[in-house]
Amino acid sequence: MKTFRTYLPDLYAKTPLAYVVIDEVHCMSEWAHDFRTSYLNLTRTVHELCPSTTLVGLTATASLNVLRNLRIEFARGEALFADEDVKTKLDFTRPELRFEVMADAGKKADTLKAILADLSDRKELLPSNNGKAGLIFTPFVNGDFGCLEVSNKINTQFSGRANWFAGKCPTKKEYVSIPESTFDDRDLFIASLTAVIGNRLDAFAVGRVFNNRNTLLAQSDRFPKKGFKKIRLKEVPLLTNDEFETHKRRVQEGYKANEFPLMVATKAFGMGIDKKNIGYTFHYGIPGSTESLYQEAGRAGRWDDKNTQAVCRVLFTPETLEEATMNDLFAPQNAPCKT
Repeated sequence: MKTFRTYLPDLYAKTPLAYVVIDEVHCMSEWAHDFRTSYLNLTRTVHELCPSTTLVGLTATASLNVLRNLRIEFARGEALFADEDVKTKLDFTRPELRFEVMADAGKKADTLKAILADLSDRKELLPSNNGKAGLIFTPFVNGDFGCLEVSNKINTQFSGRANWFAGKCPTKKEYVSIPESTFDDRDLFIASLTAVIGNRLDAFAVGRVFNNRNTLLAQSDRFPKKGFKKIRLKEVPLLTNDEFETHKRRVQEGYKANEFPLMVATKAFGMGIDKKNIGYTFHYGIPGSTESLYQEAGRAGRWDDKNTQAVCRVLFTPETLEEATMNDLFAPQNAPCKT
C-alpha cells in the first residue's frame, strides 16, 4: 500500500525502530503466491525503508516448505538465513482441542444440521448460559459447498442463528433484458444494464459484458418480450462493493458480540481471531492442507480453562469411485495432465 510505504520511512526518520514484526507470517508464503502477491514485497520494503531494523516473523503454523520459503524471503538475496535465527516449538499439541473426522455419506447438510440440533437441544450453543459459538469453514463462496448456501440451509432450521463471511462477494446468475434499440450502442447498453443490476458490477466488468454481449445471449425458453434481447450473466455479485464491506464489518462485530452463534466462512475469516467462546469448528470438506486444518480449527478453544476441550470436526464424504477406477487415475505410469 502506498500509504504504508510513505508512512514507514517518515516514522523511521523520527523514531529509531528496533523491530518490525510480521504476525501470521505464513500468509506471506501461502497467500502471497495465490491471491496476495503484494505480500511478497513486504520484507524487501522493510529492508529498503528501514535498513537498520531487525525484522521478526511470527507464526504458529508453518510447514517445512513454508518455512523454507520464508527463510528465502527474509534473506532477500543475502547470505542464507542462519539456523540460529529460526526458533521453533518442539511440541505443537493443543490439548484443549479434540479432532473428529465424520463420514457424512454424501449428505453434509443433513449431518451438520443433526449435530447442530443436538448441540442446541443440550443448550451448548449460544444464547444459553453455558452456550458456545461455532465456526463453520467452507471451501467455496458459491455453490452447495459455499458459505452463503450453507448459512441459508442452517437458517431454515435455526432461524437467524447463522451468518456468512467471505473474502469476495457471493455471485449469482441473472437474466437481463436489454432493448434491441440500445443493444449496439455502448453507452445506451451500459445504461440499460445498470438500470437493472445497479452498481453491483464495476465499470470494467460492465464493459466486458458489452464486448461479449452476443455470446451471452440467453439460449433458453425464457425469451424476452418483443423488442428486447435477453442476456445471461453468469456471475453478478449479490451486493455492491460498499454493501459488501458494510456486511463484513457488521457480521464480524455481531459475531464478536454474540448476536448469533454460528459463523459460516471461507478461510478469509478469523485470521488471528481471539474470541474466547468458540467451542466448535466444522470443516465442510477437506481443507487444503494439514496446516490449514490445524490453524483454522485452532480458532476454537481459546479460553483460559485448558481442561475444557473444543471439538473440531471435519465432515468427510468417502470416495464413491470404484477401486479399479481409482487405481487407473493414480497409476504411477500415467502421464501428467497438460491442461
